Amino acid sequence: MVSMVSRSGRHLQRYDEGCRQVVGCIPYRYTKTDEFSSVEELEVLVISSQKGQGMMFPKGGWEVDESMEDAALRETLEEAGVRGIVERRLGKWRYKSKRGGILHEGYMFPMRVQEQLDLWPEKDLRKRRWMSVAQAREVCQHLWMKEALDELVRRQTQLKQKEEKDETTTCSGLVRSPKIFRLGGQDPMSARPSFRPGLGPDNTKINQKKEARRVASHCPKPAVLPARLSAEWPA
Repeated sequence: MVSMVSRSGRHLQRYDEGCRQVVGCIPYRYTKTDEFSSVEELEVLVISSQKGQGMMFPKGGWEVDESMEDAALRETLEEAGVRGIVERRLGKWRYKSKRGGILHEGYMFPMRVQEQLDLWPEKDLRKRRWMSVAQAREVCQHLWMKEALDELVRRQTQLKQKEEKDETTTCSGLVRSPKIFRLGGQDPMSARPSFRPGLGPDNTKINQKKEARRVASHCPKPAVLPARLSAEWPA
């Protein structure tokens, strides 16, 4: 069950050398460009600022009673109302807040979204919207978040290229040794005429040769056919 109350207060907030520790996520998914297409497009989820019209990715303070990944999951659920798999960290950035000029260290993670909730703690405080990477870069108000988005795109591009390469390699591995087929039900080599020497009255070599020619003249000549046909598995 999802708690409908966001964490508040700064008494558990982490600081490192005076820098407030902030953790966030870039929620993403792949969607088909249209109903009949196999092409999938990367989309990211952005949310509105609590006290302004700007758009950004979910983020918040990392507290002392949770891991960095747990903080990323919690903040994304509270602010954007989605759950999913938190993947390897995109990086760390230092920035100053617009209010008060306090120095922050921000850590961003990708989240492959698996569930989108209809109700979440900050539903009445924020708007959320799925959009393309290009749209997100345009509306996002934080430079460091745009850099995190660029890193996500770079990583996803490399991952897709690797998947395509692995798929190609796997398909190539399915091209096995050629199958061998024979033409006709009889091996052409077995169609040779038999030879029975020594059938003449005096069993002389001359009579043997004559008998061989006589037998050969009554036997059908073997068809000149290739003994084998190679056929490959379809790619």
